[in-house]
Amino acid sequence: MTDAPAAASHPDRSRSGLSRVGTAIARRPKTVVIAWVLLVAAGFGLAAGAFGGDSLFGRLHTGEPTVSGENSAGRDLLTAAGGSQLSTYTVRVDGVDLAAPATRHAALAAYQRVRAIPGVDSVAMPYAVPGGLTSPAAAALLKDGSPGSRGFATVVTLAGDPDRATHQRIAGAVVAAFAPLRSVAGARVTSSGLQELIDAITGQLQVDLRTGEGIALPVSFLVMVVVFGGFVAAGMPIAGAVASIAGALASLLAFSYVIDLDATAVNVVTVLGLGLCIDYGLLTVSRFREELRLRARGLPAGQITREMIQAAAARTVDSAGRTVVFSGLTVGISLGGLLVFESQLMKAIGAAGLSVVLIAMLVALTLIPALCVVGARRLLRRGGTEVAPEEGVFSRLAQWVHRRPVPIIVLVLAALVGLALPAFDLRLTSSGAGLLPTSSSTRQFFDGLTADYPGLGGADVTVVAQAPLAQTQAYAARLHLPQGDPGHRGGLGRHRPERGADRHPGRWPRRPRPRPGPPAQGAPATLPLLRRRAGLEPAGLHRLDVA
Repeated sequence: MTDAPAAASHPDRSRSGLSRVGTAIARRPKTVVIAWVLLVAAGFGLAAGAFGGDSLFGRLHTGEPTVSGENSAGRDLLTAAGGSQLSTYTVRVDGVDLAAPATRHAALAAYQRVRAIPGVDSVAMPYAVPGGLTSPAAAALLKDGSPGSRGFATVVTLAGDPDRATHQRIAGAVVAAFAPLRSVAGARVTSSGLQELIDAITGQLQVDLRTGEGIALPVSFLVMVVVFGGFVAAGMPIAGAVASIAGALASLLAFSYVIDLDATAVNVVTVLGLGLCIDYGLLTVSRFREELRLRARGLPAGQITREMIQAAAARTVDSAGRTVVFSGLTVGISLGGLLVFESQLMKAIGAAGLSVVLIAMLVALTLIPALCVVGARRLLRRGGTEVAPEEGVFSRLAQWVHRRPVPIIVLVLAALVGLALPAFDLRLTSSGAGLLPTSSSTRQFFDGLTADYPGLGGADVTVVAQAPLAQTQAYAARLHLPQGDPGHRGGLGRHRPERGADRHPGRWPRRPRPRPGPPAQGAPATLPLLRRRAGLEPAGLHRLDVA
């Protein structure tokens, strides 16, 4: 008899698909909750590699967005020729007298030990170049480019494109080879490489993820305690957010075997997981309490029957569930469109967004209604079972706004414009050492390398050719940029013959490239000039902008 008012105010949808889902959940709520607890544990375990497989964070990548084209074609040629950016490792030695015989002897001994390491292709050290420290070829490897400085760098190039384990093995051997240099008076030896930078960024991402969730979850919980007026109702959306993040991380691990995932995908999962589940959770819990109050109508919370709870759950999943499904599918389809982009970064964001939206939708349709059923009587114990009045704070606010539409529109637009003004000063940059905190040793190494060894930043524009050596050399001689061009650092780079053909991939200029750096001012002007001279290109030439 308590269902009569509810039936009078709502059409009969007891046979709809969502209503049947709600009824099934209400009959076995504890089973649903236990199943989700196991799924959450499995999701976090899989993402962390707790079951013996690869962890999600170990399969993440970082870097600038790339798409198919001459840029990626040139990079592929460089990688095939042994020029991968991940195949360098840099060692700094500071605080030593470069002219001292002890420094020179210890450095050359380390040079010979590094050259003997299996997997090392070449070693660039100022003491080993023809002419020694005073040679122009050694300037890029000297601190501040001067033989009078108290520091030098050594760039070790690894053969081919080594995997992570091989890189770590060779890097450890290089560090051991330079260990005796620490006995030189005042010597400080530091080392790192781009692979170490990527590892540091993904490691920092895990720390930031834990820190962000450690702040966001308690703050969100406290806000919802105020909104709902109780801990039980406030905890349900938070539990849903945790479940959606766990499920999305596990699905991202599956995606990582199909596409390359950028480290930013985890941030997308966290932000969307918290926002969507709290939003869907607020809607579901609020609607459940309204439906249950319609059926209880003043009864003490302890006298609410199981049939009332099941009817409220069925109606909640049918009404609020339709909103959740429509919203989730709309957002999921929108984010899923990023999967057709060529850029791996866009695909990663699309995969992350699609994963967390679908998981959040399932959580809102199953886990949160089950939690509502389990805690149904406690949800109404504090607020009572009386039906809420037709007028409240928000209804009065809506009436006040409707009486003043024009001033409200003007004020809101002015506020939005004010919030958007900082976008005019927006500066876009690629991933790099700046993603790490200033206290990070890896960040300090690369920042110091940028300041003390600007010549190690690599070329702003690299031209990659796949042509006979004579034709390549002739092109390099004709490709002469004006000396006033601030981006001009011309020169013929490395040539390596291909198997079965007298063709040589080469690049100009040849510079060690151990770190990602910002583009020089001359790069935007240099690249169009190269393209205007397209008539000079030999067959098979690819241009590569690595700024």
